[in-house]
Amino acid sequence: MTEFEEFKREFITYQDLFGLSGYRVYFKHEADDKGESSIIIDTNNMIATVCLNANPPQGSEGGVAICGKHEAIHLLLGRLMTMALSRHVTAGEILEATEEVVNKLENLIP
Repeated sequence: MTEFEEFKREFITYQDLFGLSGYRVYFKHEADDKGESSIIIDTNNMIATVCLNANPPQGSEGGVAICGKHEAIHLLLGRLMTMALSRHVTAGEILEATEEVVNKLENLIP
């Protein structure tokens, strides 16, 4: 299994575990200057583009599996992040998005 395949497998494992199957996910494996991995999330259209850097920076910590898990956690928090950055978000909407994350984590943490 290549590192890229391991990255995708780990991301998908956590995507499923977090109950985020409604997102269409596209994977890229290309050189960039953003670090080991990155994610772009379009919460309105439920699309995520996840990238594993083909040329990670020197001294990168962890492996590709950790990067996959890390980006899946970003997807879990994507809706909350989008709302927090909105100019017209209400306290009730933030509470709803926060509660969504809490409920997902409640089912995961023993």
